Amino acid sequence: IREIVGKKSYTFAPIDSRVSRKVVTTDDLLNTPLFTVLGGKTGYTKEAGYCLVIKIAHPKMKKEIIVTILGADSSEARFQDAKALAWWVFSNFE
Repeated sequence: IREIVGKKSYTFAPIDSRVSRKVVTTDDLLNTPLFTVLGGKTGYTKEAGYCLVIKIAHPKMKKEIIVTILGADSSEARFQDAKALAWWVFSNFE
């Protein structure tokens, strides 16, 4: 799972099927050089808004953190908020 969640898309064929399926990520943070995505989950409901839980690693510090965003106004906002929080944490803690 860890290998797959770091990809922008993944193609597979279900067992007993010759039809391939392609899944495309909704994780906009896979394109940033600031850190490495180790895993995550997006979600949306009318009541909760756009949400995100993501585990990321800093490439040079060898530190990992988990960022949780709840109630963002848009899909893009949840990723921008997560990026800003992760950058702040990695910049301010050793």
